[in-house]
Amino acid sequence: MDTKEITFVKKRIETNASKVYLIQLFSVNHLVTKIDIGHLCHSLEKGPIHGAMFHAAIFFDDKEFAAFPSQPMTYVYSPHEEGDVMMHIKAIYSYDVANRLGKLHYYDINYLINQPGDIVCLDEISEMPKDDES
Repeated sequence: MDTKEITFVKKRIETNASKVYLIQLFSVNHLVTKIDIGHLCHSLEKGPIHGAMFHAAIFFDDKEFAAFPSQPMTYVYSPHEEGDVMMHIKAIYSYDVANRLGKLHYYDINYLINQPGDIVCLDEISEMPKDDES
C-alpha cells in the first residue's frame, strides 16, 4: 500500500559575498501534497545553521534527478542546461532567517512546465492553507 513519503536526499552549504545559503534536497512520492510539503517546511530548522541566513528546500518526484541548482543563491535552474532536472521538481521552499519569511512554490505538474505554480507564504504569522478539494 502506498504511503505519503518525503525523504531527505542531501544538503549543501553555499557562500556568496559573505552570505551563507543552506540548500536541502528531498524526494516525494506521488501521494504527497503541497500541504504535506508545507508542514515539513514549517518543521525545518530555521535558525542560522552553519551561519546560513538563507535556507532552501527543493522537492523532487524522483531522487535520481535530485541535483543542486546552477544558481544556488537564487535557487534557479537553467532550462537549457537543467531541463531534465526541472521536470522532476515539485516544489521549492525558500526562507530568509533575518526576516523570518518563507515561500513555498508548488508545481502541480513540474517546475519546467507550469511556472510559477502556486505560491504559499510560510512565514511565522500566516496560517497553513488547506489542500484543494479535487
